[in-house]
Amino acid sequence: MFVGLRHIKRKAPTTSYDGLRNLGYVAKRIESERRRSLLPWTYHQEVAPLEPEEQDYWLDLAEENSWNRATLRQAIKESRADHPPWVKHTDVLRDLAIIAQS
Repeated sequence: MFVGLRHIKRKAPTTSYDGLRNLGYVAKRIESERRRSLLPWTYHQEVAPLEPEEQDYWLDLAEENSWNRATLRQAIKESRADHPPWVKHTDVLRDLAIIAQS
């Protein structure tokens, strides 16, 4: 069920419009059943721009290793630096999984 920004604003009146818009963006990009209850919302903000498989990968790592937000951000940044921008990160993860299975 979609909840409009006006409804959310009544529930969290101190949140700015931009903050509400960001909440909506993250909520739309990461479905509630895929969110990690043990991780703060800010971790989900970090992975929201990524593809769903990548989101799950990074959220799992952060949760399993008790990473803070800065560590998660740095790990994502470093993983992207290892590959040219035209290579999708999901392709790299798939290739690594194939190698690990061999």
